[in-house]
Amino acid sequence: MISHRTGYVLLALAAFGQAALGTDLGRLDVLVFLEHEKGIQEPLPGARVMLSSPTGQQYHTLTDLHGVASFKVLPGKNYRLRVFSAECEPFEQENLTITSGFTTSVRVKLHADLRDAATLRVHVTTQRGSKRATKADGGYVEVRTTDGARAWRAYISKTEWIKFHLPASETYHLTVKRRGFATVRVDHIKLKRREPVSLSVVLVPD
Repeated sequence: MISHRTGYVLLALAAFGQAALGTDLGRLDVLVFLEHEKGIQEPLPGARVMLSSPTGQQYHTLTDLHGVASFKVLPGKNYRLRVFSAECEPFEQENLTITSGFTTSVRVKLHADLRDAATLRVHVTTQRGSKRATKADGGYVEVRTTDGARAWRAYISKTEWIKFHLPASETYHLTVKRRGFATVRVDHIKLKRREPVSLSVVLVPD
């Protein structure tokens, strides 16, 4: 059962140029945050965000490294928003209104239940020839279960670490991709509860 207690929504309408959105479109920005036991909040990358239109059309995407997912859709009432992430209860909001020519911002806070979760931290840099490795900017990191049934993706930005909170006692495959660089794959990553795993990945030109 989906609980409304797992998050809250703060709606704000801000003027948005007609040229940017198009005459008949409205924009929805969903900002997803993860709240830990001590009240600490951080943007949640790789959360699955689903939007259902009043006519039954489905839209879905993943939040980026900053925990943001965006949609450009036809205006209307009674949109349904759902947000899913590993080790968090799902979030659902009904009767969401999208207005033509405006941006609707929705802030979602998910509470993490990390008692049975494992943490995977990934640091990505790029290196060309003998030059010193630099922080990567662009591309993505994807983590999949070995059976391919579940996947999490975070987009690479100039940050120290990308963090995934994943079900423990599972084995995962990691893929790092960026245009112009060779793809890196790491297989059979075993994660255990309360034993964080940190990986440093260096991308080289392909």
